[in-house]
Amino acid sequence: MAFLTHFQLSVCYETTPHLLTSLKQDTVTHISSHIHEWRHRFCLIKFKIIDHLLTEWFTKSFVNKISEDIAMGRCVTEEQAITCAQYLDLVYSQSNRLYNVLPDAPRPLSDLMTSKYPTTPLVDGVIGSVT
Repeated sequence: MAFLTHFQLSVCYETTPHLLTSLKQDTVTHISSHIHEWRHRFCLIKFKIIDHLLTEWFTKSFVNKISEDIAMGRCVTEEQAITCAQYLDLVYSQSNRLYNVLPDAPRPLSDLMTSKYPTTPLVDGVIGSVT
């Protein structure tokens, strides 16, 4: 215990939910970055929060159009809402709907729908690129 106390990183833990209730996605923040920030802030809160409130706060932290889509998933727990948001991120990125909802969202360096090699067929359902 003395070793852990001596070498423990100085991390401040919050005792109020302000860290979560104040988090709002802006139009230039990608969904996955927002989820990462949510999880980071959640780790800094030291007390138990009921699932219903966590799910509601998480859903309200998104831009209105995306939060409506997440709310339509009728998620009960925060993890279900995160999974729904990640699924929507996948759908939005493949259909380019993300850029209709968030026109200022960061775009990938290369367009996934076009290939540098015209003879290479695109594989349905695969996200990412290999160089």
